[in-house]
Amino acid sequence: MDNVVVVGMGMIDTLGNSVSECFDNLISEQYKEPTSFETKHEHMQHLKAFYAQRTDLNHPDYIRKPLYNSLSYASKMALHAIEEATEHLDLDVKTTA
Repeated sequence: MDNVVVVGMGMIDTLGNSVSECFDNLISEQYKEPTSFETKHEHMQHLKAFYAQRTDLNHPDYIRKPLYNSLSYASKMALHAIEEATEHLDLDVKTTA
């Protein structure tokens, strides 16, 4: 088995688009649990599901705009979280990928 090293954190949640924003909103006195919905995915029907905020996400400079625009919103959210995680390290993805 290969070793895994966690090098940073990135997050998108109903509470915000960054780790610090989510934490700050969670401990805020104005915090209110978002409205849940039922998912049709059979393996997740027993879980609460919440819509993520549809806000501006970081568009990575190394991905051409036409390609980025063709991605699903879930893929854009994943890229946003990865960008945030690498920013914690000042890691340049272009030179290490």
